[in-house]
Amino acid sequence: DSHTNWRTGPTTPTLTFTATPDAGSEFMAWGGDTDAIVSVNGCEVTVRVDEPLSLYATFRAGTPPTASTADYNYVTDGLVVWYDGADNAGVGVHDGTASTWTDLSGNNRDATLNAALGWVADGWTNNVGGYPVTLGTAANTAVANALNSNSFTVEFMARPTRTTSRENYFASYNTGGLGIEHNSSSKALGQIRLWFNGNPDYDTDVTQVAGETAGFSLVANASSQKLYKNGQLAFTGTRTIAKNKMLATATYYIGNDASRPNNAFRGTFHSFRVYNRQLTAEEVAQNAAADRARFLEAGAAAWANAGGGGRRGGGEGGWCAP
Repeated sequence: DSHTNWRTGPTTPTLTFTATPDAGSEFMAWGGDTDAIVSVNGCEVTVRVDEPLSLYATFRAGTPPTASTADYNYVTDGLVVWYDGADNAGVGVHDGTASTWTDLSGNNRDATLNAALGWVADGWTNNVGGYPVTLGTAANTAVANALNSNSFTVEFMARPTRTTSRENYFASYNTGGLGIEHNSSSKALGQIRLWFNGNPDYDTDVTQVAGETAGFSLVANASSQKLYKNGQLAFTGTRTIAKNKMLATATYYIGNDASRPNNAFRGTFHSFRVYNRQLTAEEVAQNAAADRARFLEAGAAAWANAGGGGRRGGGEGGWCAP
């Protein structure tokens, strides 16, 4: 919809719009005067209307991902936690009202979503600061212990809406521990940085740009670290991980760390897994193929970049009911 000739009243007025795709289509992004956007919650956007503006929604053809993971060949041996953006409630169908991100590993280690987040049918979305996902006590202890064992794998698939600011995918910096983030504009655009000893150990040459859907796997032990992107080895490190720095008492967040609310991840998070062992290259590729089939190929035959042009900064899209 396009709207013009609004008049300013005694308070700044707002309007809320919902992008409703036709059957077999996915909402991608809001375009036009996106500076007027106040908030985005999945396919719903609220905008200021204190001056003339034009706003439009863009879509792409495709079908939404199958919520259930049962038909996909994920590696389950060694799973500590497993959170899935489509099967977010663990019942084989997506629950757009869920406040808990259900652990699919069978270990009953659920996570809690911040109230500011919104669901789309293949993940949660965020466009504000804060702490998007908090691990429950059981989950945090199990994850921290796995990382402290110095033999672990962390995997996730996400799509950022911006990479010009430092934002965390998964981290605990306040008491030492692991951190995975993309760097600010002072570094290479969307450069992935890894923390292992409570310090920024690697500014890798691996990147993820705004609007790009990508899966990452960090496979590490006490003296060797490998970062895979989309199932392909992209970076190798040989930093010695001090076990007492990977503290079992660290507090971990998905989408941020414990001490920097402004560094929250903005975009859509599709999946997150932690293993208490190092996955093989073949297992990493196996999981990447499953995520690709569910979160990308189900929507469009595009792997490296899920499309949307340069307009994703105007509001993140996702699967919405037609």
